[in-house]
Amino acid sequence: MNKIAFLTSEFITPDQAKTGGLGTYLWNQAKLLSEKGIVVVIYQPSFRDSEVFYFGKKVLFKEFKLTPFKPSIFQIALHFFIKRIKKYSLVHYLKLKSNAQKINSFLESELRNNPVDLIQFVNLNGLGYYPVLTTPSIIRISSLTNLYNQFGRGYYGLRSEIIQAQIKIEEETYKNAICIVGPSTFSLNQIKPNPFQLKLRLPTPIGIQVDSRRNKKLDQTLKIGYFGNIDYRKGVDLLIDAILRLKLDTCHLFLCGRLNVDNEENIKIKDQVLSESFIHYSDSLPKGDLFELMKEMDLIILPSRVDNCPNTLLESLAMGKIVIGPNAWGFEEVITNGVNGILFESGSLSSLVDAIDYFMNLSVEKRMEIEENAFLSVQEYLGSRLGDKIVNIYKQCIDHYNIVCAES
Repeated sequence: MNKIAFLTSEFITPDQAKTGGLGTYLWNQAKLLSEKGIVVVIYQPSFRDSEVFYFGKKVLFKEFKLTPFKPSIFQIALHFFIKRIKKYSLVHYLKLKSNAQKINSFLESELRNNPVDLIQFVNLNGLGYYPVLTTPSIIRISSLTNLYNQFGRGYYGLRSEIIQAQIKIEEETYKNAICIVGPSTFSLNQIKPNPFQLKLRLPTPIGIQVDSRRNKKLDQTLKIGYFGNIDYRKGVDLLIDAILRLKLDTCHLFLCGRLNVDNEENIKIKDQVLSESFIHYSDSLPKGDLFELMKEMDLIILPSRVDNCPNTLLESLAMGKIVIGPNAWGFEEVITNGVNGILFESGSLSSLVDAIDYFMNLSVEKRMEIEENAFLSVQEYLGSRLGDKIVNIYKQCIDHYNIVCAES
């Protein structure tokens, strides 16, 4: 394999103070593949046309404009009927399909002159609904909207009928996909099986190099860190309530990320974050500053109600940090409870309280053992070994895609 294209809704460089797992993943993935000598092109629908090169022109990031969708009078009338019966927005669904068709037309034209061996689509808003038939393609699971809506009490402030339209087009995209990859087996298992589909776990590269770990000595001040979107979906309310219940008077909680206020639960979380004296809040930071802050933590807690094996989990373990996370959403594939981290029952406040209490009562020797195991357990996500593994997975997908297309 010599060249790969990505179609994404988000791309974040390390110097940007943004929170976004997908955008960060793509940067790390592009860097790793470019180091393997593979040319990478990242396409993103946008409000403008632009392009910029990275890593010695081995990675091209290219934005392209989509013309706006204008529904017909008939479609608008039909929309109100369907919304009442089917509970989803027909206009939004048609908009997403129209965008997917325009993306397909752009890619077909683009790849006619600049062919690639594989296209990886992120399935958000149906971006991979119409694949380029002349090129092998895969769909990568980013966040499953139906699960975020179910466990997160909504989806980033969108109206219910908009969410249902988004779920509809995402599920149709998965149903028709020949190859699906995801960062966790947990997320892959949420997709209904299809006899001709290949589903493979695609490991997430870590965007940090750690030559040595700094084992912090626990003193009278306990520093607990959380890094990511600060909202109900990520369980930040559970984290704050657990610390309050334990009455950890010497605890300092560092929260770093975007404060979302799209529902009542998140408004309450924001009020707590800004009023509790033990909480130190900062907005999203550039990666370098973020990693320096993470290194100062005694414990990192990622109490997500819904997630997909987040970058922060792997980055924290690579620093030799003890991480407390839920026993679902891909955490359970990376953390072995009491060995290289601590797991709690997903969504359970009492279980999270017990997990923090367990950490507080660890001996110095046991704590250092878990930290060492944390560092060692994620070495497979670093360096050339992971690059070889990812390339081999891509080759499996290309072979499977070609076989299915030849038989159809």
